[in-house]
Amino acid sequence: MGAIPLKERLSLQEKWGLLERKEAESVSIMDQLSGLENAWLDQKHPVRVRIADYPPYQIIKGKEAPQGITIEYLKLIEERTGIEFRYEVSDQPFAEFLESMKQGKGPDMTALIIPTPEREQYVSFTAPYLSSPYVIFIREEDNPILDIQGLFGKTLAVPKGVVVQEQLSKDYPEIKLTLFDSDEKALEAVATGQADAFIGNLTVASHIIHQMGLSHLKVTAAVPYGNQVLSMGNRKDWPELTSIIDKALASITEEEKTAIRNKYLAIKFEQGIDKVKVLRWILVVGGAASGIMLIFVFWNRRLSWEISKRKKTELALKQAKDYAENAQVAAEAANQAKSIFLASMSHELRTPLNAILGFSGMLTREENATHDQQEKLSIINRSGQHLLAMINDVLDLSKIEAGSVELDERPFDLAALIEEIGTMIQSRAGGKGLSFTSEAETINIPYIKADEGKLRQILINLLNNAVKFTDEGGVTIRCATEAIPEEPKHCNIMIEVEDTGPGIEPTRQAQIFEPFVQEIDTSDRRGTGLGLSICKKYAEFMGGTIELDSEVGKGSLFRLQLPAKITEAADIKAPVDDKPRVIGLAPTEKTWRILLADDNRENLILLKSLLESVGFFVLEAENGKEALEAFKKESPDFIWMDMRMPVMDGYEATRRIRKWESGSGKSEVGSRNTDDRGQMTENRGPHPASGIQDIESSIQHPASSDQRPVPIIASTASAFREQRQEILAAGCDDMVIKPYKAHEIFEVMGRFLDIKYIYETESEAAPDHRIGEVDLTSNKLAELPVGLLNELREAILALNREAALGVIARIGEQIPEVAEGLREMVENFQMGKIRNLLEDIE
Repeated sequence: MGAIPLKERLSLQEKWGLLERKEAESVSIMDQLSGLENAWLDQKHPVRVRIADYPPYQIIKGKEAPQGITIEYLKLIEERTGIEFRYEVSDQPFAEFLESMKQGKGPDMTALIIPTPEREQYVSFTAPYLSSPYVIFIREEDNPILDIQGLFGKTLAVPKGVVVQEQLSKDYPEIKLTLFDSDEKALEAVATGQADAFIGNLTVASHIIHQMGLSHLKVTAAVPYGNQVLSMGNRKDWPELTSIIDKALASITEEEKTAIRNKYLAIKFEQGIDKVKVLRWILVVGGAASGIMLIFVFWNRRLSWEISKRKKTELALKQAKDYAENAQVAAEAANQAKSIFLASMSHELRTPLNAILGFSGMLTREENATHDQQEKLSIINRSGQHLLAMINDVLDLSKIEAGSVELDERPFDLAALIEEIGTMIQSRAGGKGLSFTSEAETINIPYIKADEGKLRQILINLLNNAVKFTDEGGVTIRCATEAIPEEPKHCNIMIEVEDTGPGIEPTRQAQIFEPFVQEIDTSDRRGTGLGLSICKKYAEFMGGTIELDSEVGKGSLFRLQLPAKITEAADIKAPVDDKPRVIGLAPTEKTWRILLADDNRENLILLKSLLESVGFFVLEAENGKEALEAFKKESPDFIWMDMRMPVMDGYEATRRIRKWESGSGKSEVGSRNTDDRGQMTENRGPHPASGIQDIESSIQHPASSDQRPVPIIASTASAFREQRQEILAAGCDDMVIKPYKAHEIFEVMGRFLDIKYIYETESEAAPDHRIGEVDLTSNKLAELPVGLLNELREAILALNREAALGVIARIGEQIPEVAEGLREMVENFQMGKIRNLLEDIE
């Protein structure tokens, strides 16, 4: 049997059903081999492989057989190709091994090598099959190093002969390199204070730290060299071996790779978080609206309680038909009153919020706004967003109780979502002096399909609560994904949110997910008490669970488990918010006439200002009747229609406009023909620059066979999307819910009118204020009084943003231009630059 060539032997075994799964993989690989590759295999060359102790890739323990990640890969290659690998364990330095490869001596191959153009002259490389990022490790007690420039003037420990040593020597001569024989010795040098930092492979270094118990070493920053990419490399005169190994590596499944990683990479990676205090105090706006909200919240619960009470009465009095009927009628009336109240209050609260958020956002972008004014406007905007979030909480709970919630499953990047939310929460935690840790290395299925909005809301609620109720210690979020073997296209998401807060008493843990119950019953904790209730209901609605483990005095741990579908990166659409700000219409655009119908003067002025700022001509109407008359007289290209107005509401006005378009009256309206770009144009002469004269109303325009209905978009403050069908049935083409954002307005208009916009360029979006980069020097800082200089240095070294801004405010009383430059750097998170300037001062 041994005399039969491998390919023929495997074919015979497959024919008679004698193959195991791995042997079946071998058949698949053998079918892909060329004649030269089969001939090379038939010669049965034993391949000598250099093995050195480099855990977790290669692990040598006394006389035991070698283990590690690369050994597992070599075993799979052996099984699928029949190649015989003979391991030659060696402690020879890697540089000497490479020299022997040049001379054609020593082992035939290595399973672990970084491909470079210089090495390619004497080594034949396979495709890369392992990858791990280069990172910087420092001691826990040392100040954070934010980037590689923070190593200038410091002692850096690196192993001899590694590629990164050559790159650092060439690119950063300012760094003092100290060479060591191994990663272990280099890391030990950092731990004992012989060196300031270590740069190396994250996977290898983390394994060594775990094995040697160097727990006071931490990751502080990434290195701008990307990942360490590893290949296998063999003799240059055996190109067939390289191509055979490449095909074998390509046959290894993701499940097999995951199993190998899980076997050897069961390590915990925790990166130190800079404690940056952001978000100062919040200006309370809408006090009256907040009071209404409290009445609204408790009335809502009172109505729900009343409905429940009446339903229980109905069940208890089944034999008394008259009583049951009366209770049912009363319950339905209360439910209807609740729905009417919710719709009304949603409209009444969101309408003024639209103006608050819209105008504060517009004023923030004004070029002549001072820094102090922009900061106050930002506080107003954040306070409005907070009030809007409270309104949305109540509405969300009402929708859940009414059973009107729908899943909105779309593909998204789970790892990116965790990173985005983590960045936001990190700032809030830093503002309280808390640490924040995000552990997401076990997200091996990053691209999933689920309801991202509801997952985002759950995580933000859990993390905000953790930060709110924790005064010392920190907050940690962990996320992992796990494939479901019996369902190939499905996976499970496991997320934990842990804090070191006061914990929750056992008697309250059963109630914590109930509406209007907070983790700690104190008067200084703000909010509606609906967050955890919504989290639990959303988790269950998405088919998952949420659980709590808590111990008084030690903290709380929330566990979230959700099912999801596996998708691809190509299925994920870029968010609209990534688009730059619209600042004008393209020169080729006509003068677009936009009709705004809204009875709320503030909202009308807001939308008018937004549209006119980019070049639209705006017509106004304060009710549906005026909108209908303006449509007949002015023939607008586009209509924004508020649905709740006096005299005639938006529903009736829209129906009458559609009826007018379809009837004989449309000939009195300027016909909108199609130009060579497919846009709607009007059969009338140019308008004077000062405005549009009402000359069209006296002209009869012939109807056009390709005339199009005017787009009508509903702008409504009602947050109940169930009304969408009613709005569309009235004749509207789409709807936008207030408070809206500028990009939503322009996106909708661009979609219906095919408008080409001029967007804000990168330089316009971020004006080049060069105070911090050019004008502000260490010499100018040296002019400061010694006391202020020392206070500033202390705040900057502690990364205490609030304290730094306080010192800068006092500096402004003496040297305003220096204070402005410092404030700009702090606001743009450039405290590292200030630290460098301070270090230059003797």
